[in-house]
Amino acid sequence: MSELIQAVYVILRKRQLCQRIGLSPAQVYAMLDPKSPSHDPAFPRQIRLGASAVGWFEHEVEAWLTSRPRVRVAQQAKESK
Repeated sequence: MSELIQAVYVILRKRQLCQRIGLSPAQVYAMLDPKSPSHDPAFPRQIRLGASAVGWFEHEVEAWLTSRPRVRVAQQAKESK
């Protein structure tokens, strides 16, 4: 018999996201804005939950956070050359 695997997706609201990553809402939206100097194309996209509510998938945020130290090390290596 095959096992049924159910994926559970946790959605972080803006306040939870900001607490988790340690940034302000303005910084989060700057990272999402392609016109901003703070734009980070690797940052997880928000999902629409309703007319005026958005959220982020927790697993995507965790993956982004995990990737950050590697980005920082790569940037430091570039600057030292």
